[in-house]
Amino acid sequence: MVDQTDKEAEYYRDMVVSQGNHIETLKADNAQLTESYYKLIKRIEELTVERDNLKAQLGIQEYWESHENS
Repeated sequence: MVDQTDKEAEYYRDMVVSQGNHIETLKADNAQLTESYYKLIKRIEELTVERDNLKAQLGIQEYWESHENS
C-alpha cells in the first residue's frame, strides 16, 4: 500500500513542478509582451509627432484636418 501512495505522491510532485515551470514560462512571455506593447505605444507616439511636424512643414495641416473629419 505504501508503494502505491509513494507513486501517487511522486506523480503529483512531478505535476506541480511541471505546472510551476509552465507558470514561469508564461510569466516571462507576459513580461516580454508587455515590454513590446509599451515600446509600440512609444513608437506610435513618436510617429504621430513626426507626422504632425511634417504636415506643419508642408503647410497641409488644414487640408489634412478637413479630410479627417469628413
